Amino acid sequence: KKTSLRSDDTKGLKFILHSIKITFAPLCVAVIRDTSIQGIQFFMPIAIAIKGGTIGDVGKVLFIIMIARSISPLIGGYIADRTSKSSIIFLCMALGGALLIPAALLKGVISILLFTLGAALIEATTPITGAISQEWMPESRAMASSIVMGFAWGLGSLLIPPLGIIGDHLGITWALTVVGILPILSLYFVT
Repeated sequence: KKTSLRSDDTKGLKFILHSIKITFAPLCVAVIRDTSIQGIQFFMPIAIAIKGGTIGDVGKVLFIIMIARSISPLIGGYIADRTSKSSIIFLCMALGGALLIPAALLKGVISILLFTLGAALIEATTPITGAISQEWMPESRAMASSIVMGFAWGLGSLLIPPLGIIGDHLGITWALTVVGILPILSLYFVT
């Protein structure tokens, strides 16, 4: 887990690769989290439109989800500081995924409620993965944060096109179901 950096590891590409190696587990959780969150943002509007919703309906649903996602990291971070960080990540990702799967399969208000709660639970892990990475790389907290935040978000974006292919071939419901399965797969990396 936590590893000290040698002086020759603090320069250039070697330092970046070493940092990724140290923070690999929280990075994997963060990439999966960000892929799921971006999947909701990209595919929910399509699902709403397919079911006859308007642009206004899309805006309302995304607004509700964004409000929940804005508040949940504050709650997740607060609870994690007072309990076990890995336990909170495990619980949030497991419950979040468990809510997103039926959300993809259902319709109406129940579906929106489940998507909102699932996305909020998954988003609640954002400050926790950052804190764990910083604990594992105390000599370079900025690099640790950048890996599980910016780098993870970028990698998550790269995984959206394969989800789009699933949506094209199997339907939007399948794409959103995979979005719900991903957080459950991240449990492998929670230590």
